[in-house]
Amino acid sequence: MTSRLTSRLNAFISASRIAYRSFQPTSRRSFVSLPVETLIDEETLPHYDPRQFYPVSIGEVFDDRYRVTGKLGYGAHSTSWLCHDIHSEAKAMPY
Repeated sequence: MTSRLTSRLNAFISASRIAYRSFQPTSRRSFVSLPVETLIDEETLPHYDPRQFYPVSIGEVFDDRYRVTGKLGYGAHSTSWLCHDIHSEAKAMPY
């Protein structure tokens, strides 16, 4: 039983390391700017009402600390954004 658990744990750790190495930080990616009138993701859904959402922009800084670097996804009632703490030197660690 212990060797099976160890084997599964080692496989998980190995897969995590591969995924972490293949991740490219958003600061090194090139982005394509879209025209403002181009609808994306949730904006194409029939129930979407732009008055219900704050219009976040890539590069926008919140609280003089958090710079928006990318969009992670959206759901029924919210959108998740990836932000970089511009006051911190800490790097994200894989988990």
